[in-house]
Amino acid sequence: MPDVERSHTGRRRFGNRDLDWPAFVRKLRLTGMPVADMVRFAELVRGGEVTFDERREILQQARRDVVARLAELQDTLACTRSQPTMAPPRRRSPWPGCSTAPGHTA
Repeated sequence: MPDVERSHTGRRRFGNRDLDWPAFVRKLRLTGMPVADMVRFAELVRGGEVTFDERREILQQARRDVVARLAELQDTLACTRSQPTMAPPRRRSPWPGCSTAPGHTA
């Protein structure tokens, strides 16, 4: 967590940004970002405005990774909608809507 402001008595004074940070880190983790990259991102945040371009690139890469994973999951979802059988029908694929049959790669 980034440095939190303290009162004159030493008590932490959390602002909205401080409280939003843990939720943001959880979202980074859900992207599949490695912990080491999240630590690097936090270091960059503490580095201030001069690190903006590097932080933006990290987030853009995380977004690209999520988009790719979503496409893979959408293909998987299409396979589950069709309720494939183990005995293939005569004229159509036993796995309609799937880009590959289970156990086979494209």
